[in-house]
Amino acid sequence: MTIAKAIASALAQPEVAEVIVVDDASTDATVSVARTAGRDDHRVRVLVQNANQGPAAARNRAIAESDAPLLAVLDADDQFLPGRFAAILETENWDLCSDNIVFVRNESELKDYSELDAKPLASGMLNLETFVAGNLPARHKQRGELGFLKPVIRRAMLKQFDLRYAPTCRLGEDYLLYLAALAHGARFRIVSSCGYAGLVRNDSLSGRHGIEDLEALLAQERLLLRGLALTDGQRSAVKQHIRSTRRRLVHRQALRARRERGLWQGFLNAARHPSVFADILADRIRPMDEGGLTPRKLLTPVDFDRYTR
Repeated sequence: MTIAKAIASALAQPEVAEVIVVDDASTDATVSVARTAGRDDHRVRVLVQNANQGPAAARNRAIAESDAPLLAVLDADDQFLPGRFAAILETENWDLCSDNIVFVRNESELKDYSELDAKPLASGMLNLETFVAGNLPARHKQRGELGFLKPVIRRAMLKQFDLRYAPTCRLGEDYLLYLAALAHGARFRIVSSCGYAGLVRNDSLSGRHGIEDLEALLAQERLLLRGLALTDGQRSAVKQHIRSTRRRLVHRQALRARRERGLWQGFLNAARHPSVFADILADRIRPMDEGGLTPRKLLTPVDFDRYTR
């Protein structure tokens, strides 16, 4: 899947009024390909960042340049599937509404995948505690965090609560925005249809995050914890996720110490944090896209029932 196919998949949705492409100072042919893909459709605008600022800044610029009442993020390698927005817009009473995601490795897998529509359509609401719990990684299991969801978002909600993607974060920016929205009382609905196809790559941004990315995420989580008005249950859930982020950070730091200063130094770093010791020995905290079968959905029917009950 390419930027051209991503743009085409958006333009094929009858509900789409504009497509804003933000090039984050790429060094390849993204800009020319995007302009060629949209040259025959007035709905397409291509914007170019002067310097690479990360996905959060790119999304914030697109939101600022748009005046659409409903917003939907589409990553450059991904696609909207036919009928996506029609299914989402069948439902009411939401500020964010997401469908399921199917992960594929190539175009042929997408063509062979025939179970994109779940009928009859089911829907349910996420609360903050459930959303946070759905973002906690587990050993021996591929990553499937709810932060991967790509909801349609009401601009009015973002304006009401003065929300934007955290510009300092290149990891977890979606999770942070959804968390802040839920903390302010936004209604987050998920529907059982599957209208978003995500390309799995071993070199994806989420798969190669480093220590600095985790440090920025941890700092933003702590900032939100201090600044948001949370119930005791919500605060406990966020603290649990912060501990998980901290554990991932320590894991990465120990791996760096082992790589740069030898196995013994890595062992000493791990020993100071027993909770990550097993992870260091087995290196079991893996990116979502490392191994595993595709195509697969982010949410199984069991997941859907658990998160929306």
